[in-house]
Amino acid sequence: MFRVLFVLPLFACTVQPINQTEKTPEEENKYPDGFQFGDLVIDPGLVDFGNVELDATKTEDLIFINTGSSTVSVVSASIDGDSAFTLESSFLNFDLEPEAEEIVSVRFTPIQETSYEASLSVLISTESSAGEVSLTGLGGDAQGSEPSGEPSEEPQEGGLELDKTNHNFGEISLDSTATLVINVNNPTEENISITGVSSTDAAFELSPYSNVQDGESISAGITRTMTINFTPTEEIIYEGSIVLETDSPDSPEITVDLSGEGVYQCTICTARLLVNGQTTNPAVINQAFGSVSPLSNPLSTAITITNGGDEPLEITGLNMINDSGAPDATNCGTDGNFTITNTVNTPMTLEPYNTSNNTAAEEVLNIQYYYEGSSNFCLENQFFNPSKLVIESNDPNNPTFEIFFEANVLGFGLGG
Repeated sequence: MFRVLFVLPLFACTVQPINQTEKTPEEENKYPDGFQFGDLVIDPGLVDFGNVELDATKTEDLIFINTGSSTVSVVSASIDGDSAFTLESSFLNFDLEPEAEEIVSVRFTPIQETSYEASLSVLISTESSAGEVSLTGLGGDAQGSEPSGEPSEEPQEGGLELDKTNHNFGEISLDSTATLVINVNNPTEENISITGVSSTDAAFELSPYSNVQDGESISAGITRTMTINFTPTEEIIYEGSIVLETDSPDSPEITVDLSGEGVYQCTICTARLLVNGQTTNPAVINQAFGSVSPLSNPLSTAITITNGGDEPLEITGLNMINDSGAPDATNCGTDGNFTITNTVNTPMTLEPYNTSNNTAAEEVLNIQYYYEGSSNFCLENQFFNPSKLVIESNDPNNPTFEIFFEANVLGFGLGG
């Protein structure tokens, strides 16, 4: 007997965490104004165009530097936010060899007398989430305000100065990371040490690539960039603070107030029916039972239904259709029957695949084949009056999933 078995492989996607590598003091200070993102440095890490005449264009260059020992691929570089900011190309991608540099130009063309904000979102091959460089500018004679990056209070004379002390990250996908870069300036003639860094909410944390860290010193007259990450894990509104403690009596404690919202964003945005980890198009697979004899009757197997999508899977029907033909010298016909032996109620719902722990909701069907005839030899196959299980669901790719069953009957007629 000729059997066809359709099998499709499953692919698993694992998101790797950001590699945290130790850097020497020389490496840390090489780009004091830059934004460190994996092995990629973007210098400067924050671009303020200042006041620009209405309908005029000002261009600023950012230098992308590969500080690592292997090639870094910039998968995309695009601007999110006010359309007054534009790139030379709306979508950029390029490779950087070790120690290589690439210039990316950003243009600012204000059309109203107001403040503008945007971010340059950069995705590279070695990191699982995008990094962001803040872009700000003022149209005409507009004055800056707190949302555009100006300090909420006058900086204390003699202490550290931050160009932003509050920020709303907006809506961020669950388990994704958004980045904020703040310039931290030491205008004094003395070095100021960071003696402590704390966060009131674990969703907000200082990036391991921040140029401002606990235990480090900011030299007199130097501006360094502080990078803050926001990684929501729940669909809630987050509010918290990053608190810097310093040895300066003029700025012993500096608070950056932060907020943001975690939102669910689907990837494939549909339910996906998997049977024993497989999906086919057309939706047909074989489930071969093997040979049945008086000693092995009945035969059993299990079929597992899972939801590989990111929307709920609704199973609306489970219909077992057996061969209704009369038994003959070749086909078992009505002498053999396939049944679902466990209780499964429809309709039923299987929740989406859980990406945080790589688990999927599932339903197991126990299928049994029982032969009641006396033939010496007969077949159950998909080519003649096939027996099959039909699964109906809301999977748009496979709304009707058919599983064909096969079995061989041997030995029942011997000695009869």
